[in-house]
Amino acid sequence: MPSLRIWKRTTRSQVRPAAVPSPRRSSRFSLPFGAAALKARLALAGAASSTEIQAHLWDVSDEGGCLSIAGVCNLAVPSSAVLELRDPATRQTRTFSVELRWISTLSHATFVGLRFAAGPLPADSFLREYMQTSWTDVVPGGARFA
Repeated sequence: MPSLRIWKRTTRSQVRPAAVPSPRRSSRFSLPFGAAALKARLALAGAASSTEIQAHLWDVSDEGGCLSIAGVCNLAVPSSAVLELRDPATRQTRTFSVELRWISTLSHATFVGLRFAAGPLPADSFLREYMQTSWTDVVPGGARFA
């Protein structure tokens, strides 16, 4: 493994480590955005009042995913929650118990890393369609462009 002392210039004002290994164990697949985005609702477990947060699924892997939340959102990490996802193409809804693993807040959005509490993503989940190939190559319903 290369030394972390090796730095690579990415812009005039920013430098980053040249070769830092990814902590992720499985590949991430980016999801569509805009009208085709997968809408998500995150219900926080153990909250004094029922707290639900509207979001979009940013990416997904076998072990978890990342949510994009509009605006700044203060969440406790680590914590447990229930994630409900709705596929815009099929209107299918699926609920997952998740663990909030990390949070990153920008001026206009909050990103939250999730891990599926029950283990890897079930084989029958509609999310598998997004993990087989690039979503840009698939027509809703499973047909593929030639």
